[in-house]
Amino acid sequence: MDNKIFYENNSLKVTDKKFIVGKKTFVLSNVTSIDSSKSSVIFFRILGFIFIIVGVGNSINALDATGVIDFHSIGYLYWSVMGALFFLPKAKYSIILKTAGADNNVYSSKNKQEIDEIVEALNQSIASSYNNTLSNSENNSSIADELRKLSELKNENVLTAEEFESQKEILLNQKK
Repeated sequence: MDNKIFYENNSLKVTDKKFIVGKKTFVLSNVTSIDSSKSSVIFFRILGFIFIIVGVGNSINALDATGVIDFHSIGYLYWSVMGALFFLPKAKYSIILKTAGADNNVYSSKNKQEIDEIVEALNQSIASSYNNTLSNSENNSSIADELRKLSELKNENVLTAEEFESQKEILLNQKK
């Protein structure tokens, strides 16, 4: 059962045990680290710049002395417009969950702030889970220490077998 929600928005949810993206669920106990990345749009920008230069340059050359735009000029203007469209794509940011087996790109968005918030929530979730595990192991070791002490008291005949069993039962029930 998930106890704490670190992030929830639309179809995304980060709890203390899971990261839910739409219909996919990722168990966070398997995650070794979290990373985010940004896709590059520089290729599209360079390609767009080339299209614009070629289109505008050839459009100017295609104009005849009367300034009439011929069929070829329209084609070159088309290249210019297509080049401008290559400037439209925005960078895409992604969340990558790293496990022992693979790196999984689990969610992408054009909104950097959203990605940063989710990564922060995932980090908080994993830290919380680690702290709970550490706390439980300390609790388990303290119960084990107490059981050892009770056993020593029983062996030294300070406690009877019935008293030992009674105290042991109390300690073990505290764990639950």
